[in-house]
Amino acid sequence: MPINAMQTRIIKTMDVTSMPGLKVIFSKPTSGFAEDQAKAERYLKPESVYTIDQVFSNGFYEMISLKEVAGRKFNPVQFENYADYIKARRNPEARLSQIELKYA
Repeated sequence: MPINAMQTRIIKTMDVTSMPGLKVIFSKPTSGFAEDQAKAERYLKPESVYTIDQVFSNGFYEMISLKEVAGRKFNPVQFENYADYIKARRNPEARLSQIELKYA
C-alpha cells in the first residue's frame, strides 16, 4: 500500500544533522519520552516555527536547542523540518481555486 503525503508527514521527523539557523516546526508534541512532552508543553506552542540554535548528540541520544527558547533543550523527534512540513501540506487543487477566484 503506497504511503500518501499525509502519512509521510505523520511519521517524518526533523533531520538531526540540520544546521543551526534552519527552521523547524513543533508538530509532534506527543512524541518522545514523558519528560520531553512535559518540557515541550511548558515552553513550546504546537504547530509553531522555531529556529535551530544547536544540535547535541552523544551518539545515542540527540537534543536540540532553539533560539527562541534560551537555555532549554528539546527532543528532535517532536519537530519536522519546516520546508518538509510545508511541502507535505501543499494542495495544488486549492492553489488553483484561489488563482481562479482571483482572476474570475
